[in-house]
Amino acid sequence: MTDYEVRLTPGHLLRHAPAQSPQGRDAAVIDIAQDLLLQYLAEQGVLSLVAFKGGTALRKVYAGAAGRFSTDLDFAVASLDDDPDAVASLLVETIHGTRLGPFGYQVEQRRGRHTIIFASDLGPDPTGVLRSKIDVGPPPWLAPIERTWVQVPIHRRYGGPLPALPVVVLVENLAEKIARLNRRSPARDAYDLVWVASTAGLEVDRPLIRRLAVLKTWVDLNGLATRHATWAAPLPGAQPFDVDRWLVPRTAGDFDDEAIGLLTVPPPDLNTLGQELSVRYGWPTLTTTNGPSPETARKTATSFCASSTASSAAGWPAPAETSTAWHPDRPRSPWPRWQCGTGRSPPCPSLSRDPATSGSSRRRAGRTA
Repeated sequence: MTDYEVRLTPGHLLRHAPAQSPQGRDAAVIDIAQDLLLQYLAEQGVLSLVAFKGGTALRKVYAGAAGRFSTDLDFAVASLDDDPDAVASLLVETIHGTRLGPFGYQVEQRRGRHTIIFASDLGPDPTGVLRSKIDVGPPPWLAPIERTWVQVPIHRRYGGPLPALPVVVLVENLAEKIARLNRRSPARDAYDLVWVASTAGLEVDRPLIRRLAVLKTWVDLNGLATRHATWAAPLPGAQPFDVDRWLVPRTAGDFDDEAIGLLTVPPPDLNTLGQELSVRYGWPTLTTTNGPSPETARKTATSFCASSTASSAAGWPAPAETSTAWHPDRPRSPWPRWQCGTGRSPPCPSLSRDPATSGSSRRRAGRTA
């Protein structure tokens, strides 16, 4: 890394850790080690090949200390023409054996998945070896953007500036979390969705989130492929978009992620989290401020899920956040080049219609998504 003097002590680490968390110190070690690693990858030029996404990206460039700690590093290849496996291999080669300040980094591979193992000079790790999963997936559907970091006090100890990070736009990041919550109920994704919806200043294009979420749910079930990337399907738990999973609040027993209590302080009440998720991301609130009745919302959403499998994909809407590379006359969407599903799967779905803005809510086409 450029001649930066990383000045960290065990005291700095403890002040950065979430208070009264059973694994607060471990979360702080991983969080800081990730910061220095992202700084290093940017300097090596590798970060330009990917777009950062997931909960860790949300913490680094949107939430800062106000967000939850996140342990995984999730990326998408930035270019439609890059092979995710090749980019992942380059990332692993760059990370493995690196030492940055008080941290050492090793990468192990098991069953095709890569994991970063952190070593720290800042005292023993109370719970043993610290790990972060690292994943490089297919390209995002909307052009990535660059975001600067949300500053936190520990950054002053790094000895040098943190670079702007290439990230998947917020609406697509949220849509992926919604699609995952259609398959299972990880509390961390529910927490992130509620946090964004309840945070002042984070205005997002809700109709676009809805359309993206339905399409990603469709792809989870039916698959998608480009020349270089494949969205494997069906994913475990994949099913057509289930409107009732959003209109009917989830309870604590529905959530399958106990780690949320270790990474947030105070840990959320999962029953309350389920209620908030339904209130903020039920189809009524995604349509209007006050929203129609739940039954009307259910019919509208179900109809939209059907119409979204129409074969026409002309005219992807512009995201609320966009890079200068995106232009409405040259949409990034590569749907015409993609192969949707395999065999006798439904045609490619469309982003061009929405029940809140058109009459398509009364038209059904193809299979429901």
